[in-house]
Amino acid sequence: SVDAFFDFARAAGWKIIYGVNLGAKDPAMAADEAAYAWQVGAKEIIAIEIGNEPNLYPKGPKREGIRPNNWRYPQYKEEFTAVYDAIKAKDAKIPITGPAVTKSTNWMPLFMADFKDRIALATSHVYHLSAPEADPKAQRFTSVEKLLGEKYPDDWIIKLKDATSVGVPYRVGECNTASGGGKRGVSNAFVSALWAIDFMFDVAQAGGQGVNFHGSFTSNNYSPIVFDKKSSRYVPAPMYYGMLFFSRAAQGRLVATELKTDANFVTHSVLGADGKLRVTLVNKDLTKPIAASLAVGGKFAKGQVLRLTAPSIDATEGVTFAGATVNADGTWAPKTTEALTLSVGTATVTQSEPSIRGRTLYIPLNAWFTLDSRCAFPLISLQYNELTITVTLRPIQELFQVRDVTDTANDYPYIRPDFNNEAYRMYRFLQTPPDVRIDSVYQSLMGVYE
Repeated sequence: SVDAFFDFARAAGWKIIYGVNLGAKDPAMAADEAAYAWQVGAKEIIAIEIGNEPNLYPKGPKREGIRPNNWRYPQYKEEFTAVYDAIKAKDAKIPITGPAVTKSTNWMPLFMADFKDRIALATSHVYHLSAPEADPKAQRFTSVEKLLGEKYPDDWIIKLKDATSVGVPYRVGECNTASGGGKRGVSNAFVSALWAIDFMFDVAQAGGQGVNFHGSFTSNNYSPIVFDKKSSRYVPAPMYYGMLFFSRAAQGRLVATELKTDANFVTHSVLGADGKLRVTLVNKDLTKPIAASLAVGGKFAKGQVLRLTAPSIDATEGVTFAGATVNADGTWAPKTTEALTLSVGTATVTQSEPSIRGRTLYIPLNAWFTLDSRCAFPLISLQYNELTITVTLRPIQELFQVRDVTDTANDYPYIRPDFNNEAYRMYRFLQTPPDVRIDSVYQSLMGVYE
């Protein structure tokens, strides 16, 4: 219920952007809900958001849609205005936000022109990568390397400028590592925490009001808080630790930081009202450790180092911040800090590398490891011949095909598997071969496994 929702928000200390339904085309219903939410949760509400990703409402080639395919911004404006007026008629003090649009739409400047004087906040949604993308060479293919890689221009900054240029505050209303629900091994791994820290600082540096990370309280690929079935309680995912880190590191106002390095390394600095300078160092380099020399000025003589660490960049557990994990009741306190002594305002901090270089690959060589001696490489020949072994690493989905059992119209065609689709997870296709011999016995059994 709405009451229970706001009870939870108050207990957690969270502020709320409360969404009401635009898709139902029922302004009176949306206004009733908004008015009640404001009545019971006004202190927690940042604004009431009308609709969710309305630019995706029209029917499209790959989208069923909830509006005709010719439904565009003018029709959206008309429907938004109807809900807006209905809410304000209930209580003129209720703050409104929108348009909550996604990437690749030009609605934000149009929306600002029409509603800049009537909204308290502008929002849009952005996802850095795309989980459904299957091409490893694509810009938005979801991988550790892509998430930590080059920051290509994204349209959240364009929408931010559309809003702030006319005096409207902007917030990333929904985001995460990858659209489509995220990708395991990336979105639920330690790399997501490093990405989140850097992304939040980028939004703050650009003048944004904040960031909302998408998720749910059910098990999924990218929620900051997840339900652990083993312990039957909610636990923090790696990304939560990135948010926790940011909440401690971003206390104050951003100050200019100069960085000189050829490594994939970022830094952000914040000067707090308490006079403390909080410097964030994020090593995003997968190939080298970093020894960072900090020059912060003679005003500072000592400090502390609080490290956010994990067993590896793709670890999904074992994350700690300042040597401590988040307690079962949601509290956290630093356990391990390192003293930092500055000499004439300069100190050196060594960072461990968030690398996957230490991973060991075991590759069976059929020349030796075979149950059939007829396939074995005769060792005696090594006395007179050179044996060259070439190992080629390719994405596993390129190595085999599966039948698309859902495509009845095309007679179950062979396709390259998308492992984000539960129906094509690799474990479904791992079966013990009937025999190691490539002969008639094996051939006669092949039909059983096709």
